[in-house]
This record gives sequence, structure tokens and C-alpha cells, in this order.
Amino acid sequence: MKDNRVYLALSKRDLWFLLLVYLILIFYLLFLSPICGRTRGTRSWNILPLYTIFSILYKGYPLDTLLLNIAGNLGLLMPPAFIYPLLKKANEKKETPVKLFFMGILISLCIEGLQWVFFLGCFDVDDILLNALGFMFAWLIGQKSTVVKKTFIAV
Repeated sequence: MKDNRVYLALSKRDLWFLLLVYLILIFYLLFLSPICGRTRGTRSWNILPLYTIFSILYKGYPLDTLLLNIAGNLGLLMPPAFIYPLLKKANEKKETPVKLFFMGILISLCIEGLQWVFFLGCFDVDDILLNALGFMFAWLIGQKSTVVKKTFIAV
């Protein structure tokens, strides 16, 4: 049976460009955007896992606040993690999910640390954990998905 689907072919240069554009957008949203509440002067921290999520639940915040917090933090690092396997050469050693989880933690630690240092919000361990989980899940999807490998043919 003939395959009549149309595939989108992206070069590695195109993928690097998309990644750069995404990182610039994220930098703006996380460090400069007043839309996301990024105004100088706020500095706090939470080092208790799940404290922020449970406090949002029990303090009566609207459900959309909880969902935005969870979905936003899970999704923040998904695009780079999704693109990452496509940038790797076929003969390169593949990372393990545990290594990717710690890579997500490291990236998120940098983001949270910069927000804290520059008085732009809260250093929150919940954000770090959710970012790392999202990074790892997106990488797993990118690794396992035949649709992605057929659609994005990195030349």
C-alpha cells in the first residue's frame, strides 16, 4: 500500500533555529515579561516538595491557578527535550531517563536560581521537579515516537 502522507523535513540547522527562538521566548517570559508577573522586588523560596501545589489547593485558589502552575511547569522544558533527540546523531549514545531527569533538574535550577538572584520571583522546588518531569517525558515521547521520526527528518 502506498504512503500518501506528506512529511515535513527539517534540517538540523532548522531545529537549532527553532530551539533558539523558543529559548529567547522563554527567557523573555521568565525574566522580563510583566504579563507573567515578572517585576523586580520579589524574592522568596520554597524547598519543601509539593508545598506550593498543596498550598494552592488548600488556600482556596481557583482551579485554573493550580492547572496553570502544573501545566506551565511541566510544559516549560518540553520543546527543548522533544527537539534534543532529533539533533543527536544516530550513532551517538542515547541518554537514560534518569540522566534526562537530572538534566531537567539542572536546567530548572539555573532558571529558578536566576529568578531568585535577580529578585524576579520564588525559588520553588516544585517548579524544579515539574520542569524535570516534563523534560524527561517529552524526551521519552521524542525517542519512542515513530511519527516524530518520520515527520521531522533531520538531515
